[in-house]
Amino acid sequence: MSCLLTYWRLVVPTKSVAELDAELWLFLVALPRERFVTLPCLHFNRWHLVVVTFLNLFCIGSIFSADFLDDSIDQYFLGQSQNRAMRSQLVGMLALGLTAALGGPFVESRGPRMGMTVGTGLVVCGWIFAHIGVMTKVYQLLNLGFGVFVGAGYGITLITSISTLQKWFPDLRGVVTGICIAGMGVGTMLWIKIYSILLHRQSDHIFQRVSQELENDGLHHIFIVHLISALFVMLLATMVLRTPPPNYTVNGSDIHCVPANKAPAPSHVQCDYLNVGMTLVNYAAVRNDTSTTDDVYYAHVKALSLVQCILSSDFFFLYVAFAASVAPIVLFSFEISDIIEELLNQTEDEASSLLTYISIADCLGNFFGPVLADVVIRVFYSNPAYVRKMAFVVLLLTQCIGMSVLISTVGDVDGFQWPLYVTTFACSGGFGLIPSLLADLFGVYNAGTMYGLILTTWSIGSMVAGLKLRQMGDTKSHHVTEQSKVLLVFAIVGCVVMVLVRSSSMDRFYRGYQLTICGKILVQRPSRHLMLEQANHRSLKSTQRGGTDVFYEWTSDQRTHGHDRLSDSVDTSPILLVDPAYPHQYKF
Repeated sequence: MSCLLTYWRLVVPTKSVAELDAELWLFLVALPRERFVTLPCLHFNRWHLVVVTFLNLFCIGSIFSADFLDDSIDQYFLGQSQNRAMRSQLVGMLALGLTAALGGPFVESRGPRMGMTVGTGLVVCGWIFAHIGVMTKVYQLLNLGFGVFVGAGYGITLITSISTLQKWFPDLRGVVTGICIAGMGVGTMLWIKIYSILLHRQSDHIFQRVSQELENDGLHHIFIVHLISALFVMLLATMVLRTPPPNYTVNGSDIHCVPANKAPAPSHVQCDYLNVGMTLVNYAAVRNDTSTTDDVYYAHVKALSLVQCILSSDFFFLYVAFAASVAPIVLFSFEISDIIEELLNQTEDEASSLLTYISIADCLGNFFGPVLADVVIRVFYSNPAYVRKMAFVVLLLTQCIGMSVLISTVGDVDGFQWPLYVTTFACSGGFGLIPSLLADLFGVYNAGTMYGLILTTWSIGSMVAGLKLRQMGDTKSHHVTEQSKVLLVFAIVGCVVMVLVRSSSMDRFYRGYQLTICGKILVQRPSRHLMLEQANHRSLKSTQRGGTDVFYEWTSDQRTHGHDRLSDSVDTSPILLVDPAYPHQYKF
């Protein structure tokens, strides 16, 4: 039990001088005993990380294109349709989500190079097993390799890439995340094209099989192509990915988007916070200035542990909202081809064209969702967490509108297309926006783990939806309409719970639950410990007044620090939320 608790207590390690010197160069190979091999010809630039992260996510996109191989694999192994490629795809998506959820603390504690090393090893072994399974016609090896090893390796790769990228771009967090998340959508589209070429299909009829012999020949090469491309890209990423140095700043701000002249010293942050499993969220509260007793009492949160982030109500509500956001993609991704061909009476070529447009809408949503939020933040100098939260709400509302129109146009190909594109754009926009929002709410060191955890709603949902829909095998209009109505209700629920996700420090770090809207406290439920402390404080105050006369004088600075919108009494004051193991002293 202690080992489990220690694992989820994130401790960010320090870097040696030798490592910092080696990381000045682009290509870096770490050896045992603090030795590093570099190629001293190209200097490192943070935009190199965008390139390798995009390539990593391009490779990950292959998981979502695997159902294209369904008929080919079924005919190769069994000579009949049993959706075996889809089964391996579902296992891979489940393995990706679970590994991303559980691997976050490992990646943050060991660094991106170790994370990429483990991810590369799993993916390479997986593609080797998959190829052997095809060559020997042993489906279990294919399922083990593609479903388990590749899925798990890509899960580690995903959180390693995204969490590292967020640390280097505090000024363009949404832009770079949008570019790289869109890489998954681009990868899905291009891998389908690559499959069709290897299977010897015509470029304008990629869903039409030519012959079983040519299909079998293509299957013998597909997983070798995957192996070579993944090995090249992931080895490159292993040499390039690294975390910023302690004194890293960009445009005058550190990795937490705090001006460098206001942030505490890196040594102070490392010793007093990161070394004891705490991640700073509000740097303004730990400036090295002299504070009075009341200033300390009214200070906002200084740090959050990983467990506090996971167990917070904000993450729970965000988890539900994210599930509502990705639900249409999860549900329809497994039956959209059947809906287009059977329900809308489209030919295979027309269905292929429509699927291409849907994929384009998906990529555009991944990119523009977080980018537009970044534009609003930069133009209006707004609170990043609040802007991204509201952008997520707008995308959910757009999704509600799209689903409402879809319900009324089921069966009408002309009226069905644009609502489908809009819904896809909104869902994908939320998917691309969520990494940046998590970094704003829970800190960049916790963001990777939180991103992995929130992806479980997508991976587990895909597993359940894929199995259920394949068992049903029914895409009649009334079933599609009923599914759309359920998704609409779920999206409305997502909009409601997003209101409960708090972006204000005064609310989020109140001991208990406090919700403020438009400057007014609507909900305030103190925790049991806080109520006991307040009772003891009132009792002590009453005793002091009974014995001696006490005169209280509040300065203007103290009132400002305590925020005038709250009462000056203890009953409504924000209280520090600190990990119990953190050795901090309070003065009252």
